[in-house]
Amino acid sequence: MRRGIVLRECVVVLPRLTHDSKHRGRLKAQQVRCYVIPPAPRDVQHSVGHPSLRGLVGAGFFTDRIDLTPFDSGTTLIDRDLSNKQPAAGHTNYLRAGLTWDSRDREIGTHKGTWTDVIVQRVDHALGATNDYTRSTVTVRHYQPLGDRLTIANRLLAQQVSGEAPFYALTEIQTTQKSQDGLGGASTIRGLPKDRYTGKGTLVSNNEIRWRAADFKLHGRGSSLVLSGFVDTGRVWDDQIDLGDALRDLHTGYGGGVRLAFGSSFVIATDVGHSAQSTAPIYIGLEYQF
Repeated sequence: MRRGIVLRECVVVLPRLTHDSKHRGRLKAQQVRCYVIPPAPRDVQHSVGHPSLRGLVGAGFFTDRIDLTPFDSGTTLIDRDLSNKQPAAGHTNYLRAGLTWDSRDREIGTHKGTWTDVIVQRVDHALGATNDYTRSTVTVRHYQPLGDRLTIANRLLAQQVSGEAPFYALTEIQTTQKSQDGLGGASTIRGLPKDRYTGKGTLVSNNEIRWRAADFKLHGRGSSLVLSGFVDTGRVWDDQIDLGDALRDLHTGYGGGVRLAFGSSFVIATDVGHSAQSTAPIYIGLEYQF
């Protein structure tokens, strides 16, 4: 192995593949991405004319391999469709650019302000990619205070993929930070199974009320207990987003959560969701959903 070059695998374990023709959604097989270390270039952000406005440019280079039956989980839809023939590895090499407006009073546990992203990603043969496609994502988050302890938090996200994107690329929602899951799961619609629905067009709405119920000292650091209730909803389209149908065939989850904020930069989060497809899945993490 050459000095400084290491292949690292990030394994994503996914449930058995199904297809829902009514709602035009599907799950994906296991995806394994190999990262080259030292890492390929990532994003660079810089202020643009106003303290709240930042520009973003970045690039990424990945190799994608598909396990047709992850951990011998049995027959999957893609395994059947490909007649048990292992597909060749793909390459996802991209450039992307975007703008961010961020007027939040603080990044973690935001009480007021707006955080908006517009990002365009281009995956292209000219960069060594297997496929040609463009991913455009707009995300608007707003935090409205109701007194000192209550916050109404809303996020509206729309993503459109155009071109010949592989199926596993449709379950990724890009942000200025790490990519998030597709429709269903902790980062989009809590209460739905992870990546339950995918399509080239995705629309997600998350709505929360957050109550800072108690403030206290923990190991000498200012801490707080935050309780929340939420309603998440959204849908996908096979091809183009059609705003005329945005309120039809919606998939919705709802529930509540609790967060322990230790100091100003560390949060332990637990949410419990519910939907017509799943009862009381529990999500444990180290952040707010948005």
